[in-house]
Amino acid sequence: MFVTHLECSRCGAKFESEQLINLCRCGAPLLVRYDLEQVKARLSRDDLACRAPDLWRYRELLPVRESENIVSLGEGMTPLVRLDRLGAELGLSNLYMKDEGLLPTGSFKARGAAVGVSRAKELGVKAVAMPTIGIGAGKHCDGQVLVTHDMVGMFEKFIPSFVKQYVNLAPQIKEAVGAYRQDVKNGSFPAEEHSFAMQLDIQSMLDD
Repeated sequence: MFVTHLECSRCGAKFESEQLINLCRCGAPLLVRYDLEQVKARLSRDDLACRAPDLWRYRELLPVRESENIVSLGEGMTPLVRLDRLGAELGLSNLYMKDEGLLPTGSFKARGAAVGVSRAKELGVKAVAMPTIGIGAGKHCDGQVLVTHDMVGMFEKFIPSFVKQYVNLAPQIKEAVGAYRQDVKNGSFPAEEHSFAMQLDIQSMLDD
């Protein structure tokens, strides 16, 4: 691993990379910094070409030291699909779309989650609570909140009360999600409107 330190994305403060830390003191997320000169000296295009077509082929630029700490669902390469007809309509001769739907969760967030969980494991973390939105959550647990026994105490201690309301309303929220999915499937209203409408419904539950 070629990590040199962690650096605040807002104020530039530096932190040692081997300590367990979430945000900077100013509240901003931290960026991983690498010794890119060392990476350049050790890694070549030929090295990459011989590796498996997955996320971890770029391990020199990922913050995990030991391969036994890697937690993965098989995050692999995703294709660039040429969009000839749409490109012609837009006057673009080389229009491509990156199809991230082939990842295990159906979302680009699978890559970041795999790296984050792997590094957390390497630093000794035993339980992880990971918020997510959209298709990532749907693919993992069909819209349900998964909470382990070890996380209950942590949840009660650290999570603000307004967030706990969402867990208490989990059955109603799941029912609302299912109803909107069915409406979209039936063409009852445009898909781009359903997310905002669902948010309004869920917010009304919390306000009651």
